Amino acid sequence: MPRLNDTCILIVDDDPSGAAALSALLEKLGPRIMTVTSGEEALRKVLEYEFALIILDVKMPGLDGFETAALIRERRRSYRTPIIFLTGKSAEDTYVFKGYEVGAVDYMVKPVMPEVLCSKVMVFVDLYEKNVEIMQQREALRRSAMASEKRFYDLVQGLDAVVWEYDVLDQQFSFVSQQAENILGYQVEQWHDDRNFLSNLIHPEDRQYSMEVYSKVLENRESQSIVYRARHAEDRFIWIRDTIRVVRDEHSRPIQLRGVMVDVSAHKEAEQRLAKMAHFDTLTGLPNRNLLETRLRDIIRRRPDSERPMSAVMFLDLDRFKFINDTMGHDVGDALLNSIGKRLRHCIREHDVAARLGGDEFIAIIDRMSSVDEAAMVAEKVLHNLSQPVVIGSEEVYVTCSIGISCFPDDGSSPEQLLKNADVAMYAAKERGKNTYQFYRNDMNAHLDERRQLEQALHRAVEREEFVLYYQPQFDLKTGGMSGCEALIRWSRPAHGLVAPQDFVPILEETGLIVQVGEWAIRTACKQRAQWKKEGKRELRISVNLSPIQLGQDNLLSRIQQIVRETDMEPTLLELEVTESAVMDNLEQAATALRSLGNMGIAVTVDDFGTGHSSLSVLRHLPIHGLKIDKSFVRDLPGDDGAQIAIAIVSMAKSLGMRVIAEGVENRRQLEMLRDQGCDQGQGNFLCPACPADDFPHGMRHPALTCESDTLGAA
Repeated sequence: MPRLNDTCILIVDDDPSGAAALSALLEKLGPRIMTVTSGEEALRKVLEYEFALIILDVKMPGLDGFETAALIRERRRSYRTPIIFLTGKSAEDTYVFKGYEVGAVDYMVKPVMPEVLCSKVMVFVDLYEKNVEIMQQREALRRSAMASEKRFYDLVQGLDAVVWEYDVLDQQFSFVSQQAENILGYQVEQWHDDRNFLSNLIHPEDRQYSMEVYSKVLENRESQSIVYRARHAEDRFIWIRDTIRVVRDEHSRPIQLRGVMVDVSAHKEAEQRLAKMAHFDTLTGLPNRNLLETRLRDIIRRRPDSERPMSAVMFLDLDRFKFINDTMGHDVGDALLNSIGKRLRHCIREHDVAARLGGDEFIAIIDRMSSVDEAAMVAEKVLHNLSQPVVIGSEEVYVTCSIGISCFPDDGSSPEQLLKNADVAMYAAKERGKNTYQFYRNDMNAHLDERRQLEQALHRAVEREEFVLYYQPQFDLKTGGMSGCEALIRWSRPAHGLVAPQDFVPILEETGLIVQVGEWAIRTACKQRAQWKKEGKRELRISVNLSPIQLGQDNLLSRIQQIVRETDMEPTLLELEVTESAVMDNLEQAATALRSLGNMGIAVTVDDFGTGHSSLSVLRHLPIHGLKIDKSFVRDLPGDDGAQIAIAIVSMAKSLGMRVIAEGVENRRQLEMLRDQGCDQGQGNFLCPACPADDFPHGMRHPALTCESDTLGAA
């Protein structure tokens, strides 16, 4: 059979594009790649060439993968060529067993993970090349033996392997190459003198199986290979692959065993790393979903029905992790997840299980509970520990989590059901304000279904452009004239009417849709200003809310610049409102973004001021043009607490040279007190409710601000 000069891999896939993609991926590893698109072509190639590995698609026209593999195995020279099956189906047991019956060494499900495929391929390539090297050396030995026994033995000693011969009648080694000392650490004499040397060499757990293989080689004519752990003279174990064949006399009686032992520890370590990748999370080192479900299934299986001790599944989801990851970078996010994994492990007992599902989702299994109170105690401990600051570099990162708890056996009898119900309870915890825990209840599923329907409807709303902007006038509290307006988003949901922002904006932020919708709001408001200008209306400053996630986007400035250009917007007439917490949670990045906006001429106002944790020393260094008193403080006016807070905010803003805007003005008494305290502007339903662009009251002057009449004059 012709042999390629380079190690070669055969890819068999009826999809040329799929085969080309695999070929491009694997060529980087070094081997030569050949591709064919049918089982028939594969068989022809196998007759012509020798391959280190065959990657074989299961589903093909004509000969499918199973039939092709079976025919490959019928050919003597390709009988041991490793075959990895590729399948687009899930690897159910019956499906996998069929593949193994026809000679598969592994299965991979499309789409394959490049890292995993490359690691597996390299293992087989290394094994092939090592085997080729050994076979070449053995062939050289065979030729040398014909010329000179001395020359034969000299070459044997140069192999990076232990070459041995065992006399069946004397039951002892008759020859062992000097490499035995280098590879296993024993003197050659020890192999000859101890009749039980081989048995004692093998690890106790591998001994019975290995000795059975040696016995089978004596009974059969075909050679075999076996891999086992061998005890090194330094009292450690290494992995050995021993390839054995039997020598018979003229009467077909076995007289000698010959073998070649190769140290394959490096290959076994690679296999173990692959196994770990399949069962453990690479970032945190915690069990992944596969291992978690296995352990949870074991816990359920060993429960005696008579005792029915309890276990709890705790589903943890980090609050605001996406914001931290987006604004502080993935390196910080990864470091935070790693720290959270360690803290979770420390919060539970030794026999409990902590795992990471992926993203910012973690699982804890609390086993052998006497009551649900134990799960509650663990949940409180987790909440407390996870809420402590995590120091990453020079940053202190704060994060909380929401926990959902399902209990076995009351809330499910399978891993899937327990995980699902714990997930449902976790969403209930988030809706109760986050940083809390909730036990699963049957009625939660209905609520979660409503939430899922709402998310789906929002995705459709983005595609169908179901959002609209309402505009609420802002008035100068001294002159009574209209000083600007705020663009407020509404959702015109089919069959439901207008949906208030508080009912859908949080979901937009959680799903990341807020970036697309927020940009739409800025663009639409700028277009509306251009339309009003075309109609000869007075030009007003338009304020638009900017979400924390938008503020953390690297391309924020370029996107707004593009909108300003396309809509012919005067930057000085555009004002963006950011929340106090959005600025303070990532001060450095926010300050950079705000300065860039200020350089464009765009004003920035801090919305919901007074509800966060900013300080005067921080604000005075930021390019902020106005402070907006949160409506919760305006609502308390004219009470003493509300008045004191309003006075403090107005005084602070004046000292910094900023405008002060009060939102949520609902009655005359609030209006008069704000005006008396020196508040610059106000907005609210008492002054004028938000309305569609076509109904906007251009040029309106509010009677309550322009005369002493009792007329309310609400528009």
